Amino acid sequence: MKKIAILGSTGSIGTQTLEVVRNNPELQVVALAAGKSVEQMEQQIREFHPLIAGMWSEEAAADLRSRVADLPVKVVTGMDGLLEIAVMPEAQVLVTAIVGMIGIRPTIAAIEAGKDIALANKETLVTAGHIIMPLAAKMGVKILPVDSEHSAIFQSLNGEPKGRIEKILLTASGGPFRGKTREQLQNIQVEDALKHPNWSMGRKITIDSSTLVNKGLEVMEAKWLFGMPDGPERSALVSMLANHMKKLFYQWNKDSVEDEKILKDLREYTHGVIDLDASTYHLRDVREPAVQQRKSKNNSKKAGK
Repeated sequence: MKKIAILGSTGSIGTQTLEVVRNNPELQVVALAAGKSVEQMEQQIREFHPLIAGMWSEEAAADLRSRVADLPVKVVTGMDGLLEIAVMPEAQVLVTAIVGMIGIRPTIAAIEAGKDIALANKETLVTAGHIIMPLAAKMGVKILPVDSEHSAIFQSLNGEPKGRIEKILLTASGGPFRGKTREQLQNIQVEDALKHPNWSMGRKITIDSSTLVNKGLEVMEAKWLFGMPDGPERSALVSMLANHMKKLFYQWNKDSVEDEKILKDLREYTHGVIDLDASTYHLRDVREPAVQQRKSKNNSKKAGK
């Protein structure tokens, strides 16, 4: 009997994991954790009978406690709750399917406790791959990718000598923009980007997917998962990521967007893995055309004076 704990049990990966459990009597769920979907979590508790259930907010946890008061389940909350689930002795495998960097600490705690990691949280490796992979090797635990492309690559490489792999290619479906011409893409709005034809992933991930930023993160994740050296495509992906960060920063603060600020943030977020020199590396001008035109006119007036 393989006993698993699932962080993010009400999301897409979490519910698919539970579907696997339903059809495999050799799997047992010992813990579940979610963000704020209390009603769905109650249904999962009544079906799978975990020992511990976690909700991110105290308000959601209080609601859940009242709903499952008739069941022998411990309800925990916040990061402390995630860490308790990560190291619980009953679990052998931790499925990390929560979104964002909050997955890093529970993953590290589980590795240190000797748990295998079924990984579906890309931020964990994008921002902390230099910590996670060496720690997993030291503790002798497995990092098992369970999400889409990386799972397929993992299965394809199973049994192959590591030295034989020269390159890994990640594909992109095109999402809501598949088949559209360059002209049709000129007037795309946020609402258009959110209409993914196959998946319901939340606004952030859906937008990241449609702009291919998500694909850049997947390349970084693949590097850590499969130990691939940097290739010539890396600089293009880094450029895409940095310019997208600059664009988002401009939308938030239109008064000033300094390249040095963006490159500094990128260096900090990746713990020095991406370190670009602001004196030689220049990002695109992401300001709106009207702003660029206004600045050009102002410069012309100054030159005239």
